[in-house]
Amino acid sequence: MTPGREVFRPLAIFNKNAMPAVLIAGALLCLTCDAFAQPRRPRRGLPPLPPGPPIIVPLPVGPPPVLPGGPTPFLPEAQPVMPGNQPAATPAFQGDFHLEVSEELLQTLVRRQDVSQGTVQDFVSGAVVNGQQTTQSDVTIDCIPSTQGGQFDFVVQGLVSSTTNAATPQAMIQQQGNTAFRATKRVFLNGETILTQKAIVQVMPNQVVTGAQTNPGPLSMFGNLGNRMAYRAAVARLPESNMIAGQKTINRMQPEMDRKIDTQLAEADQAVRDNLWKRLEMWNVLPEYKAAFSTTDRLIWDYRLRTEPVPYPVANSSLQQMQPNAAAVNLPDVSVHCHESLFETVAMRRKLGGKTISLNELREATDRFLRLLAEEIPDDSPPLPVTINFTFDSRDPLTASYNNDLLILTLKGSFQAGNLPATPTQQIQLFMDAQMEQDAFLIEVSEVTVNQLAADNSLEEPGLTQTAIAEQLKKQLKPIRLKRAIPLPVKEGAGPTLVLTSMTAEGGWLEADFELQTWRPAESNQPIHSAPTPGPTFTPQAPISPQPTGPTFPQ
Repeated sequence: MTPGREVFRPLAIFNKNAMPAVLIAGALLCLTCDAFAQPRRPRRGLPPLPPGPPIIVPLPVGPPPVLPGGPTPFLPEAQPVMPGNQPAATPAFQGDFHLEVSEELLQTLVRRQDVSQGTVQDFVSGAVVNGQQTTQSDVTIDCIPSTQGGQFDFVVQGLVSSTTNAATPQAMIQQQGNTAFRATKRVFLNGETILTQKAIVQVMPNQVVTGAQTNPGPLSMFGNLGNRMAYRAAVARLPESNMIAGQKTINRMQPEMDRKIDTQLAEADQAVRDNLWKRLEMWNVLPEYKAAFSTTDRLIWDYRLRTEPVPYPVANSSLQQMQPNAAAVNLPDVSVHCHESLFETVAMRRKLGGKTISLNELREATDRFLRLLAEEIPDDSPPLPVTINFTFDSRDPLTASYNNDLLILTLKGSFQAGNLPATPTQQIQLFMDAQMEQDAFLIEVSEVTVNQLAADNSLEEPGLTQTAIAEQLKKQLKPIRLKRAIPLPVKEGAGPTLVLTSMTAEGGWLEADFELQTWRPAESNQPIHSAPTPGPTFTPQAPISPQPTGPTFPQ
């Protein structure tokens, strides 16, 4: 007796013709399992799956793409710049005001970690899929070195873990999956407008078949054999299953990430446009030159109001960071630089020459400023019994200089008390000193000098009138005590704080440095930048496109 007959001999007790029945039953079972597996037969009306598993969408290699079509539809279009109106951006600062922000500060404001759970309900390749999934995600910022505009990436990476059952009329397949993902969205800064690029999503799916069971039927006696055959068929389809899982993750995550980030950046861009640029334009102090740079761990904005550049080379440490492989250096989290020529330019733009202001108005403006920013609010100063007006001179009405950690404001003009005749042109110098206290920063006028200008524009010795004016001005100009700590916006509890660590005035530049001090923020169930989470679907998905997803703008 052959080995094959020995195996099937016990079944002969049911019928003398059992051998053909067994063979037919085995063939039917194979066809049943094959019908569940569907290795190559596409569904009616759907195109076949693309050859190969294009799961991983590679990040672009080389320089950033050129944006021929402007920003994404979510953001307003930038105003065109005529050739020659702006000098080319270089690593040297050319403006009279610039701001540096560290990547660590951006991370503190943006970083979110999120864990969410949900159900899975889907219909894939003729199978009804049900189960549970958990998504763990982390949102961070990554600065990109660039001297032609600032650049950084929003980075969302994490893991989608799922346990699912796929049911067909023939069998039930149990699977566990772990899909690692990393999504990046490039943001471009030109000093005025925020531009974005379409998100690029990379996934690495890993599906594992944990069990298979054929449904009860006329051939239940062959259940174990059918289960094994269904299990092998499901394992054979794992490459296709991984491709489907990865592509679904991309299709769901990419538009959600684009929508959320573009919407929030568009709101921020519009707020800056309305609250800053439009006001500066209304006040006629809109910068002539706007630029942005980025290093490996810093974003830099550079602005200039005057026509001619104010050369201020980047520090060697910052310049080295603009090279892709440069090492990080110890720099403050926020650094503000202001050139002394900014005061003169603002006075010229605002047409300060010839304007008149009373000392009472100056006192009221100082009080309003103190109530807005000061740590301590002093008592209101009594108004002067006689109205004293000051009219700015038409030439050099206001200038400033930074030297020896002092801000020296120089005003030229004439005084008029009541109905008395106006004085000749006087030069007033305010020497403003700054002192760092425990929790505050004190700014006070340490000295006031008033001198009359002679016909040859030289200074005369101060007389009784000039001495009285100087004493009255010093009484009206109160000390300003500002908080050193600036709380950053958080939803609940104590959050990160920027602390003023130093302020120097030397060589025509005022520099203020801030350091970040971080406390653990309160937990929030609704982070500002929550990671995209694949949601459940209740209808069959559209066929998978063979075209890989890519950036909004062509390379």
